[in-house]
Amino acid sequence: MDRPLPIPVNRSRARIKRYALTAMVLMAVVLGVGALMGARVETGWLGTFGMLASVALLGVVGASLANLIALRGRNAELTMVAGIFVTLPALFLSPAFLPLRFQPNWVQAVARINPASYVIDVGQRLMSIGNDWGQDVRMLAVLAVAALVLMPATVAAFRAATR
Repeated sequence: MDRPLPIPVNRSRARIKRYALTAMVLMAVVLGVGALMGARVETGWLGTFGMLASVALLGVVGASLANLIALRGRNAELTMVAGIFVTLPALFLSPAFLPLRFQPNWVQAVARINPASYVIDVGQRLMSIGNDWGQDVRMLAVLAVAALVLMPATVAAFRAATR
């Protein structure tokens, strides 16, 4: 953290943009491999763009959380372990592998506050049966709330760390 401090750029914003771009590139690779294997996006290019945008927003939320953990913990190993303990439950407590209606009630309750669940729901719908504006709005609202909580906390932690 000390090395880039003299550089007159907004480091937090640049890092979060980089994470969002990385998430979009990874999603584009997954969509490209899927297309090579015969999958297609039922909603066309607009649906593809919607999935990339939703993944970028989730990337911003995830980057904010990761940076917050790193800034508060100040330990690389702790940050890596915390990242695993946040990422894996977020994935497994979502409809990524099994529709929520087939999962236990407690998993459904956790999925309601899990931003990844909303992005996965939207992505699955855009890939298979089409768009649902209500679901899109719910996803944007959940991601906005998560970003409004995590981003200011991350910026405050960064300011405290650089004083």
